[in-house]
Amino acid sequence: MLEKWDTTFRSKVINEAKHLTQSIELCRLLKAAEKLTENDDTTWDSDMASLLLLLHLLPPTAGRKRTKISPSDAVDKMLHFHKSC
Repeated sequence: MLEKWDTTFRSKVINEAKHLTQSIELCRLLKAAEKLTENDDTTWDSDMASLLLLLHLLPPTAGRKRTKISPSDAVDKMLHFHKSC
């Protein structure tokens, strides 16, 4: 999937995310994915931002006992940064 991400999936994910209900975080990710803002410490690079947009597109899991989490909370469960060295 990652080999075809930039050429095939990335633009489709961005276009689908534009049709979602807009939130502050979603707008920030869309701008970063489309490379509309300067990259600084608070924004993701375009590839990571487009991957994180997938969290907004995925439907919630089915089941009675599972608790719903927001896409912004799912980022913390999806990404874990480790120091190198």
